Amino acid sequence: AAVAVLCARAYSAAQLAGWFAGRTTAMYRTGIAAGWTWVALGAAGEVVGFVELDDHKIGKLFVHSTQAGRGAGPALLDHALAQLAAAGADRVTLRSTLNAVGFYRRHGFVERARAAFVSGSAPPLEVVEMERYLVTTR
Repeated sequence: AAVAVLCARAYSAAQLAGWFAGRTTAMYRTGIAAGWTWVALGAAGEVVGFVELDDHKIGKLFVHSTQAGRGAGPALLDHALAQLAAAGADRVTLRSTLNAVGFYRRHGFVERARAAFVSGSAPPLEVVEMERYLVTTR
């Protein structure tokens, strides 16, 4: 729902369909097994979002469309940034979907470049490479 609803204004139906093509739960197991994936739970204990780190990058951060603007995204981002700072990172990078650029800007990220995310034969998705420096207390 995060992609299908929240990204629908930024990408075509063909791009979104291509994004979903070939997705399996196995794609998420590596981050879970490594301990670099966290979830946000709603009031009834349901998963409303998740964040996954990949080295000093935020690889994935998605919030269910019904929960957008309710605090799960900032909470997941803050947790990820704290984990990266604790691991010694002095900066964090990510690739943002076009619809999420404003969210990341509000949280201190700056645009570094535009790029294309390509998945199989699907039409490429324009993404924004972003970066934020962390304040460490070493």
